[in-house]
Amino acid sequence: MPLVGGVFFKKADEKLTADLKDRGLLFRHLEYEHSYPHCWRCHTALLYYAQPSWYIRTTAVKDALLRENERTNWYPENVKHGRYGDWLNNNVDWALSRNRYWGTPLPIWRCAQGHLTCVGSLAELGDLAGRDLADLDPHRPFIDEVSFGCPAKARDEETRPGEACGETAARVPRSSTAGTTPGRCRSGSSATRTRPARSRSSRRRTLPTTSARRSTRPAAGSTR
Repeated sequence: MPLVGGVFFKKADEKLTADLKDRGLLFRHLEYEHSYPHCWRCHTALLYYAQPSWYIRTTAVKDALLRENERTNWYPENVKHGRYGDWLNNNVDWALSRNRYWGTPLPIWRCAQGHLTCVGSLAELGDLAGRDLADLDPHRPFIDEVSFGCPAKARDEETRPGEACGETAARVPRSSTAGTTPGRCRSGSSATRTRPARSRSSRRRTLPTTSARRSTRPAAGSTR
């Protein structure tokens, strides 16, 4: 973009407004004060834009969540139908992915055919990769170095009946929110159960739970 290429997006407002005015395309320009999101760390203005995200389909188990909430003894009691109950009643699918390098890697591997494999533990990942990964640090960049032959059923049943896909599966380049709890999952699962995190010295350390579903939603991201 010759006009605003390389310009910080908030500074670009002035050039874009001036350009519209010069070309007779500006109806009116008014400045007014309003709230705007900023990064809480560096106080830089944030830019909102749509990007792909991974979700856990929590709405599929909304009724079960409400039922279990009724069976739970809350202290203080007003939490049941107050803050927590209101949160459950207004439940939406949980967008758990983040476009960050540092974070908990999503344990989902995808092949060129689009098959998704959700891995529940380092032991399972080792079985898929055909090597012992018990001592692997399950963070980037180490986890991204692990690939395996896609175990999903081949789509071409006429020429390859019963065969596995076999295409190389690599981890999707996303991390998850800090609130993702360790546990076992399978592709298409729609609920999570909180479990205590295992020690780093454990031989079967677990990877975060997730659900293999993608969508696109507006997301905030710093321009710096």
